[in-house]
Amino acid sequence: MTTTQTLPAPSGLSRRLLGQETLIVLGLSLGASAVYAYIDFAKALTAPASLKSQTANLNGSLAPGRPWFDLALQLFNIGTALVPVALVGYLLLREGSSIRQLGFDLTRPGPTSAGGCWSPPGSAARGWRSTWWRRPPAPT
Repeated sequence: MTTTQTLPAPSGLSRRLLGQETLIVLGLSLGASAVYAYIDFAKALTAPASLKSQTANLNGSLAPGRPWFDLALQLFNIGTALVPVALVGYLLLREGSSIRQLGFDLTRPGPTSAGGCWSPPGSAARGWRSTWWRRPPAPT
């Protein structure tokens, strides 16, 4: 005969905090997929063409000619991409730390934003420069 024992929560963590953590993790995985599938299915069902005559679009609008579904899907994609950030922030706060340790600091938004805007072009320029300087000579 086996018995099931409930393990106590780690010290300092309440049931509420563990419940919130569980909801964030589920939102990151299952919830995001379910909501996306629901929106996409509703879009397909309400389209003027029948389901069997519809095709998938790899690039472009997520709902051509239907701006509200396109907006809903675009905003959902942005929100889904931010859920892992929320999980990291939550876990840092749970441990008594701050998200500032990762560089997220709004005390000087101007210089921080300017540095962030110039970082991708600077990286690309360094890559182009190294590729240009190391290019083998043209065959003769």
